Amino acid sequence: MSLSPLFVEKAFGDLPGWDDDDHLTAFAAFRRSAFHVLAKPYRSGALGVDFQAFADAYAEARTVSPVNRSPVLAREEARAFFERHFFPALIPAENAGAGLVTGFYEPQVEASPVRTDRFSVPLLSRPADLVDIDDGNRPPGLDPY
Repeated sequence: MSLSPLFVEKAFGDLPGWDDDDHLTAFAAFRRSAFHVLAKPYRSGALGVDFQAFADAYAEARTVSPVNRSPVLAREEARAFFERHFFPALIPAENAGAGLVTGFYEPQVEASPVRTDRFSVPLLSRPADLVDIDDGNRPPGLDPY
């Protein structure tokens, strides 16, 4: 893959905490995404990375499940998966300030199934009448992103 001029390729060793990260948990999240994209592909392109650039990684993630192996081996396999399919890149900030770009976001929300003093507001589900917009039903002029 050729790099966009926005990216400066780095080594995994340049990533603070890479050696100590929980690659197995990250792989589990990526694997769920690999199945999700079969029904609803993610939007991509804002940084010049085409959705198809993930195709090989998604395909492999759907065929392996390191969680079924010993914990040490599973963590090593998960780390090797990311090192095989991705590369770290620096995207320098335009104003020399700090920034953060991630490929995926999986929200974690603390909630309770019952009302308490701490959890006094309901966490609502997706509205039943919410319409998904795709290339087939997008109103003219509506930005696809």
